[in-house]
Amino acid sequence: NQNNGGRPNLDQMNRANSARFRNEIDRAEELLNRMQRDFQNDREMQNDIQNARNTLGRLNNTGVLLDKASVEFFKNTVKESMSQIEEKIMDRLSVLELEKKLYEARNSDVPLEYQKILEKYFEALSKSGKSGTIKKDR
Repeated sequence: NQNNGGRPNLDQMNRANSARFRNEIDRAEELLNRMQRDFQNDREMQNDIQNARNTLGRLNNTGVLLDKASVEFFKNTVKESMSQIEEKIMDRLSVLELEKKLYEARNSDVPLEYQKILEKYFEALSKSGKSGTIKKDR
């Protein structure tokens, strides 16, 4: 059903836009489900995910209306919530990367002038009691 010299009519365009919008909502739901599983032990992240899910649910409950208000609501609420979650994940990734760098630096080679001192220190630790203190030589 094309009119105007082979161009799609307004009804067809609205159906196509509505389908694209529905796909966007479905992808957001899938992402939220995956994040909910991945962060199941993180209360703060679970709260953010639930807020995004509630907002997305409002779109589903009202039906997918492809008007400017629905599109703006999606951009301003759902996508904003998802962006905040993404930002928190990126912050946590930065912390993990820093911890990894610090751990790797800790395992790097010890300068020769400190090796004997460290060997004595670890030897003393291994001989120490369970209290974690080093026994003094008498």
